[in-house]
Amino acid sequence: MTLDEISALTLEIVTIGVQWVLVPLILAGVVVLARSLVARAEEGEPLTSARAGGWAGLLLFFLYFVHSLPEFRVPGLDAETGMVLHVWGIAFGAALGF
Repeated sequence: MTLDEISALTLEIVTIGVQWVLVPLILAGVVVLARSLVARAEEGEPLTSARAGGWAGLLLFFLYFVHSLPEFRVPGLDAETGMVLHVWGIAFGAALGF
């Protein structure tokens, strides 16, 4: 294996790990947090609102994830090297910031 093949394989493994391990773990953590918030809500309308908010957030996350899934790709090392300095952009940003 060449160095390029090894780096491409490593980047693919990292991408798959983030996409199919880290993101679902974060989602599971959010679900656990949402359930704990629902469990602490009082009876009646606050409890119903908490449950609805939890399910709506979960649904929106799944919709976003499925929508952006085709845009996930393995990072490549074929980026151009070098730095481009946009002086007018820096000046405009500094003026707008102050």
